[in-house]
Amino acid sequence: MGGGSTKPQLTPCPEGYSSDLSSFPPPDSSGNYQLILTDGKENDSYPLKWEGKPIIIGRSESQGSTYRSNDDGTSALHLDISWDDAGKNWVVKDLGSKRGTNVITSNTPVKLPSEGPAHVVTGPSCFHCGTNTFVTLIPAVVKGMGLECTKLDVEEPQKFKKGDFIEIKKTMVFGRAADSIGRPVIFHNDSNVSGSHSVFSNEGKYWIVTDSNATHKTVAAGTKLCNEGMIGLWPGAEVTFGHKEKSFKEPTIVWVVKMLV
Repeated sequence: MGGGSTKPQLTPCPEGYSSDLSSFPPPDSSGNYQLILTDGKENDSYPLKWEGKPIIIGRSESQGSTYRSNDDGTSALHLDISWDDAGKNWVVKDLGSKRGTNVITSNTPVKLPSEGPAHVVTGPSCFHCGTNTFVTLIPAVVKGMGLECTKLDVEEPQKFKKGDFIEIKKTMVFGRAADSIGRPVIFHNDSNVSGSHSVFSNEGKYWIVTDSNATHKTVAAGTKLCNEGMIGLWPGAEVTFGHKEKSFKEPTIVWVVKMLV
């Protein structure tokens, strides 16, 4: 049975929450980071710990994938994550995949060269490897995650304002209508935002955002989530709404992920 939506608490950003990647420790070989794997159907997290062999993300366990993606757009062996003992850092390398791998740590995705030089992981990161498969690396212990509104460019009055902060404790819906099962909703009075546009959820040790098959889609760090796709969240990622063009540029609403470790 449906119910009325509850109102989320909006506050100034609490002390300690940050989106500055330089304020987070780099990952080491002992498991101080976690690997979040989402493929549009399932999501899970694993310790990023070096055990002497590469961590392979791919569609085929029989060919040697450590963690399997159910995404048809992911190659059998797509991505290699290895510890470089000489440099004392983690490196990520595309394994000649058909669709390639994009680094989306910043809000402008950059494609890794196919079977080219490895990308050095210096802190929280995200990699797009397939249609709906994302590998997100964040600290193993995250005490809190929230969203801060940094852009609000809509004509109708809102129930929130630029600078508002929301801590995501359980599940929260972003959209233009009340939630049928009473989950907290941040209302976006924008004609380019769907009734139920996307859902932010706390999965225990990590957080994800899932597109609710919105007409104009949810975009995280410049990357469109397709067909109810989901992505693990990392500090500094921009999640945007209200896109008027198919290019998904110039959103009217921007929320930035902040984390507390």
